[in-house]
Formats: sequence, structure tokens, C-alpha cells
Amino acid sequence: MLFFVFTFIVALISFAAPIVLLRICAKKWHTSPKIFWRAGMAGILIAILVFWVTLNIDGAFPSFDNLPDLVQALILGFMTGLFSELGKFIILDRMMPAVRNRESGLLFGMGWSGVGIILTGFFLIFGVFGMQNLLNTKDFSTVAPNADQNQIQFLQQSQQQLQQLVSGSPFKAVTPLFESVALFILDMAMTLLIIFGLNIKQTRYVWLAVGIRTVLSTLMLYFTQTGTVPVEFVFVGWMIVGAAVIYYVQKMIKRSPV
Repeated sequence: MLFFVFTFIVALISFAAPIVLLRICAKKWHTSPKIFWRAGMAGILIAILVFWVTLNIDGAFPSFDNLPDLVQALILGFMTGLFSELGKFIILDRMMPAVRNRESGLLFGMGWSGVGIILTGFFLIFGVFGMQNLLNTKDFSTVAPNADQNQIQFLQQSQQQLQQLVSGSPFKAVTPLFESVALFILDMAMTLLIIFGLNIKQTRYVWLAVGIRTVLSTLMLYFTQTGTVPVEFVFVGWMIVGAAVIYYVQKMIKRSPV
């Protein structure tokens, strides 16, 4: 029961916090909220593209599953870094040329992952009740009389996985919140880095953003696959790196004549 309570709280925070931050920051910085929402739509499209490529990589490279865990993580991490940061660069360079200062850049970065976080929180609020129903179901053939044997087997396997999750530590429900905060900070940091590169006409900062995102994504995927380091620690590392990048980029902006 405690797991569902924590999940519901996390869902509410995920849904409400980005909206509250948007209202506060847009008003304080005198920046249009449209930047947040436009960036978010682009971020969702890029995330779908990364997910599709990841889902179909086995078909394109049949030997992918036989590669060492670190190599698999590196390939997937590089694709994430490439699509995410080049996606930001293309959107900012070609479609949103007005986003060139610190305030609008931070709002763009917030929106890039923030809209997805809002949607995740919204669906998770209602998903909590669905998970409870799934966990309490005794006979799936009665609940879903038109389901075939494969569908019933899938529901039974899902119920078993949920039972294992619920029977563990309830604090596991907080893991998505760690991920959301980490993505939020990291996307703001990478956006500032890319904008700085655009302002001084140096694409090396775009590739630096790709490299940072690749390394962080690779570590997260590798530690998730192997279980050698709790994923929450990895996301805390993302937050530290993101905060450090924001700090140093702001110092570079102040020193830059542009």
C-alpha cells in the first residue's frame, strides 16, 4: 500500500512541479511560456525517435544482444546523446533563433524534458488505480472474457512483476522522481551549452553536449543492466554534472564579448 502512496505523490509532483516552475520563471524572466511548450513538443518527438531506434536495433544488427554490456550501453548512449543534443541544436538554430540568452535557454531546457514529465505524471496519477486493480485481480478470464490465452498470460506476468515491485522497498517508487529532476537539470545545462556555441559560432560546444550526454547515458544504461550501482546514485551524478555545466557556462557567457 505504501508503494502506491509514494507513486501517487511522485505522480502529483511530476505533473504539478514543472507547471509551477514555468509560471514562476516565465514571469520572473519576462519570457514567453511558448518556448517551454514548443521545446517540450520537440523533446517528445526526439524521445519517440530514440525509443523507436532502440526498439528496432536488434533487427538492424542481429548480433547486438551478443555484445558486452558496456558496448551495448555505449552504442545506445551515443544514439541518445546524438539525437537529443543535435535535436536541440537543429531546433534552436533553424526554428527558434530568438532563444539566445540565458533566461530563454533555461526555459527551453526546462520544457525539453518538462512537458514529457508533466504527461508522465498525468498518466501515472490514473495508472496508480490501474495498478491496484491489476494487483487485486484473481481471475483474468472473468475480468477480460474476450481475451485470448496469450493476452491472459501477459496480464498474469504483469501482475507477477508488479507484485515483486510492490513487495520490495516502497522507496523504489521515488526513482522516477530522481530521473525527472536529473533530466530537468541536464537538459537546461545542455541547452545553455548549445546556445553559447551558437552565439560564438563554435559548433564544438554542440559536440561537447553530445559527448557529455553520451557518457552520462552510457553509465546509466550500463549500471542499470549490471545492477552494480543503484540507478538513483547515477541520477544524482547527472544532477551534479548538470549543475556544474550551468555554473561554468554562465561564467563563460559573462566573459564572452558576444
